[in-house]
Amino acid sequence: MTDFSKIKILFDVKSSNGFSEDEIEDILNLVNNLPRPIIDYYKELGNCDFNYWQDNLIRSNGKKLYQYKIFLNDKYVIICCENQGVCYAGIKKEDLSKENPPVYFSFDRKFWKIGCDNLIDYIHGFTYVHAALYLKNNGYLSISDNGKFFIRENFKNKRVIFYNWILDGYNTEFYGDYDDTILMLTERELFYASNNKEHFIEMENKWKGIDLENG
Repeated sequence: MTDFSKIKILFDVKSSNGFSEDEIEDILNLVNNLPRPIIDYYKELGNCDFNYWQDNLIRSNGKKLYQYKIFLNDKYVIICCENQGVCYAGIKKEDLSKENPPVYFSFDRKFWKIGCDNLIDYIHGFTYVHAALYLKNNGYLSISDNGKFFIRENFKNKRVIFYNWILDGYNTEFYGDYDDTILMLTERELFYASNNKEHFIEMENKWKGIDLENG
């Protein structure tokens, strides 16, 4: 079983909340094969509400359904759709038998670029995006180059990068000193959040008196 303990801590999930066996079988009947990490995620956390706060995890039973029209592509199996249909994440069909394949992003389901180096990192990044935007304790700053340097130097790197998600040619990076804390750094924006109020305050105090938005 793939380890999703960090995701559980980030969202304060105490127990499994996955797709039913019938739903997973329905998905596999469509694609015949999927890499183990995404199947494990479906089983462990697929039914959690946070999978649909911003972007939509693809499922096959009619809930949050973009499914049968876009789930299968000529060369890709789509596993996520941005909530307004702006961007899609998919796995190459030729990679479905790989243990931990790369994930690709597309704006039109025709042209695809590498989005994340591997599926396990993608799953974590997918949840980090939702956490940074929607956890109860959250904040936002426009950020300068000096501000980006400060974040990179002063917070633990989660070692997950998204390339070309939403904005073509730009990266999204993730940081945080605790498993219950997340900072999402884009080209000119910083979103940050935590489910732990004390850790959230500690995070903000790190840049207290420092102008991250200018300079």
